[in-house]
Formats: sequence, C-alpha cells, structure tokens
Amino acid sequence: MFYMRGKYKETLKVCQEYIKNRGSNPYDYRIINIYTETETDIKHLDKTIEDVYTNTKLDKRKMILWMYILLDKALISEQYSIGLKWGKRFKKHAKRSKLFYQGVYLIACIKYSEKVSNLLAINHILTRNLPKTNKEKFTLLKIGQLSNDDQIIWEANSFLKKYYFKSEFSDFIFFKMIQSYKNKNREAKVQKLKKIFLRDFPDSIFSNRIARL
Repeated sequence: MFYMRGKYKETLKVCQEYIKNRGSNPYDYRIINIYTETETDIKHLDKTIEDVYTNTKLDKRKMILWMYILLDKALISEQYSIGLKWGKRFKKHAKRSKLFYQGVYLIACIKYSEKVSNLLAINHILTRNLPKTNKEKFTLLKIGQLSNDDQIIWEANSFLKKYYFKSEFSDFIFFKMIQSYKNKNREAKVQKLKKIFLRDFPDSIFSNRIARL
C-alpha cells in the first residue's frame, strides 16, 4: 500500500522488518521485489539478495531484475566488487532476458570505472550478438560506457532523435539521460522529462524508478 502511494521510506521499513523477522519462512517474492527497488544501502541489499540467491530454491531467472538493479546501484555507489560479483551471475542467468544488453554494458561500466577490465563484456556482445552494421546498438554500447553527464546527455539526445519509437532500448537511454540531468541538479528539466517518459513509456521497467527521481 505504501509503495503504491509513493511512500518509499515507509515501504522500505516494512520490507526490512519482514526480512528481519522472516525466520525460517520462505522469502515472499513480491516483498523482495519491492525491497530491491527501495533499499538505498547497497551493502544491505547485497546481503539480502545473496541470501536469497544461495539459500533458496527460487528460480534464478526470476532474480534477473534484482541482479540488474544491484548492478545499477553498485555502479552509482561505486561498490564495484559487489557489481562484479553480480555481473558474473547476471551474464550466466540473463542471456535470454530483454535486460541482457543493458546489464552487460552496466557491467562494462563497472569494470571500466574500477580500471580492472579491457571491456570484455562489450566485446562479448560485439562478437556474438550484434552485426557490425547495427549502428543503433553500437551507439547504445557507447552510451553505456560514458560516465560524464554532459556526454551522456548529448549522446542520449542524438540516439533518441534517431530511434525514439524505433528502438526497444529507447526507454533505457531516456532513463540514463534523466539521471544525468538529475546529477547536474537540473530539476526543472528532470520534471519535464519525467512527464514525457511516463507518457510515452508507461509500461517500461524503469517507470517506478523514474517516478522516484
């Protein structure tokens, strides 16, 4: 109920209490789904999802969104070791997921930021999944590697002008652009773009996160 009303702090508190007092009962998938979205402490999130991953019989494919959110939050919070751990698991379980490409270049960003990788994750996509003539996906990968907000905004604008309603990844690129405006404290721009995003991509998996920006 709190989550639907946008009361994310209250929602998180309820989820944390559930996890703390769960005992030997199996995890409730619906509660963990909401908890993953609302938990702001990446280490607590990592610990909880690690327990679900290693100590339950839950189908790992049902955890793909949780893994993806962990990757995103690990990158933002600069907790690269957590990101690399979940990155390996994500690539193992998410190969047939529509989140695979986005997740792989988040992994590449984590590796690039930590300076411990030569972008093997992106090379995997380029050699196995993408035709060389597909400029849309090359641009997508480029944006995934960027860390400078001005560059992300510029590249995202260029991408969306070409592929707005043509690409299955437009909602993700739009989301990244809004995040960059948020990082630059362009609040008026963020609010304007949020309305457009929610209007044009109401069914996007990023809608809840956009609403909280």
